Amino acid sequence: MARLAVAIVVAALAVVGLAPGAAAQDVQEDAGGTAASFEDVTGGVHKPAIDALTERGLFDGTECGQDMFCPGDEMKRWTMAVWLVRVLDEAEPAAATESSFADVDVDNRWLAHIERLAELEVTTGCLVDPLRFCPNRSVNRAEMATFLERAFDLEAADPAGFADTAGNFHEANIDALAAARITVGCQSDPLRYCPDQPVTRAEMATFLARALGLVEVPAPADPAEGAMIDGELTAAVEADAADAATDEPVDPTATDPTAPDPSMCRPPGTPYTTAGFPLPPEAAPSIGTMRVAVLFIDFPDAVATYRTQDEATLGLPYAEAYLEAVSYGRLDVEFVPLHGWLRAEHSFTEYLGEVDLGDMRVFASAEAIRLADPSFDFTGIHAVMTVLPSSRFQAGDHTFGSAHTDEGEMTLLAGINTVPLDEPRDPEPWGYVAAHELAHSLGLTDLYPYDAARFERPEPPAPRIWVRSEFGLMGLHTAFVAHPDDRRIEITGRGDFGRRLTGHTFQLEAIEMLAWSRWQLGWLDESQVLCLTADRSRVVLSPVADPGDAAVMAAVPLSDTEVLVAEVRVKVGYDAEQEEPHTDGALLTVPALATEGVLVYVVDASLASGQLPVVIAGDSGNGQVDDYPILTRGEQVVVRGYTVTLVSDRGGAYIVAIFRVEA
Repeated sequence: MARLAVAIVVAALAVVGLAPGAAAQDVQEDAGGTAASFEDVTGGVHKPAIDALTERGLFDGTECGQDMFCPGDEMKRWTMAVWLVRVLDEAEPAAATESSFADVDVDNRWLAHIERLAELEVTTGCLVDPLRFCPNRSVNRAEMATFLERAFDLEAADPAGFADTAGNFHEANIDALAAARITVGCQSDPLRYCPDQPVTRAEMATFLARALGLVEVPAPADPAEGAMIDGELTAAVEADAADAATDEPVDPTATDPTAPDPSMCRPPGTPYTTAGFPLPPEAAPSIGTMRVAVLFIDFPDAVATYRTQDEATLGLPYAEAYLEAVSYGRLDVEFVPLHGWLRAEHSFTEYLGEVDLGDMRVFASAEAIRLADPSFDFTGIHAVMTVLPSSRFQAGDHTFGSAHTDEGEMTLLAGINTVPLDEPRDPEPWGYVAAHELAHSLGLTDLYPYDAARFERPEPPAPRIWVRSEFGLMGLHTAFVAHPDDRRIEITGRGDFGRRLTGHTFQLEAIEMLAWSRWQLGWLDESQVLCLTADRSRVVLSPVADPGDAAVMAAVPLSDTEVLVAEVRVKVGYDAEQEEPHTDGALLTVPALATEGVLVYVVDASLASGQLPVVIAGDSGNGQVDDYPILTRGEQVVVRGYTVTLVSDRGGAYIVAIFRVEA
């Protein structure tokens, strides 16, 4: 398997992000000068906030006219950038000479503030391909909540009880804003937030002043009759019991309070290899020691010209280290090699020819076992791995077969380098292939389609490219279309004379084993798997690569055979960036993950190997998704009647909300 797929260019790459779509407009700056007070702000509920922020110079240059604030005007995104950067940095940003956004010119007065807001990760833009900021678009109350949650790093919170925010993309951030008492909603009876309502400049001043502690935050008490909770006085809204929750509280740091026994999330699987439970009885032990005989075989017409010890170093250390690491030390892999090439009696075509798939997978292993049996003791061996010369063959296979030895039948047969190459080559690493084939011996099934036509992809519109994204060891993958300048797929390196190289990868390989697979193999404790059946659950998950004793996986049973799964992937362990040599001698840093966050997928344990028993959320079964499938903070995906949202990702603790979508 090729582990590096790249295109190298000497260039600088632009940032590409994600945000809700909107139409871009040309920037039109408000004119005006600095004012110590505003002629159009003579009273009202927002005056204290406006006065306090005026004293800090927050509004300098953003007024709408001489001594005019225009409190009722809608808040624009460019204005939000200026105010937030001044609040966060307490200084003006350094001048910017380049724009990351196609709709913000380099001569725009506020370019530096917009660029700085992106640098602070408070904004990721409004549209992609090309990346845009939509500077003149109005900010609604839902978007405002996300701006402030990111800017002030607000703590995640229980649902605030707003009747009109369930399922909203910004729901988690709205709840955080309410918990911080920066908002109490727009009306009550029922309690509402009005997420689509534009924010006025005066309201934004009050929100900021509350966040900064410059004005008193609203108390959790009934508002006066006829009061708009976050806005101006109006007789149209009768407000009472403004903070009375409409939902039962949900503990954001615990498992679902009505969580069932984890067995409800263990669907029955298929024979031999499975995506379900239990593991097949024929499988090798996944806890304790797995002893693997390693046999090396070549052929009269494909003779290895180097030692088996050299071949072994290309795969055995990696496979052992990988399986022991992803098992959290619960599996000890013991390779028992028989060194020296076993010479097959016939041409390799006699063993690897176009015959029945099951037979094709047995023949080379059976011949190696026959040749080794007189001098090799198979006592206590759980699986046999037959290695062909990597200078002449590639890939691998596995079968539950039957090969006789003096010590008994060998049934778990893994083949390494079993597909002939057109031309000889230098020997190449095969440790990943070996780990994959041995995972079959442990009982895991293939997650990629045996019918490759299911994943055929159309040509993307130029200049965009398909980026193949793989997760785990068993071939789970999908693809999304990206621009080559998307920084999420950026490769960096150094060439001759220190020349900086940049480029992109079109293959992301995040090969930390799936949490689901580890649970199948007994490598997760029951306390680390949160089986959820409540309509609204919030859980805390730790990264699958290094969870300690914390919870790793949230699972929602969808049917007798199907389960919705959420797990956290971060750039550590086998999901970390990899250093790879390039043909020109440069050492390249290649990403395994485009972003860190939550991976969501659906398991159907009734499906056999090669039938897509696991599908990534957003993939209809054709191997394509709209964008990279990892959820980052504030993002959500709807799958099979549930909305999954990454609420927070602070300090290695990822708070994930899983809410049933109301019919």
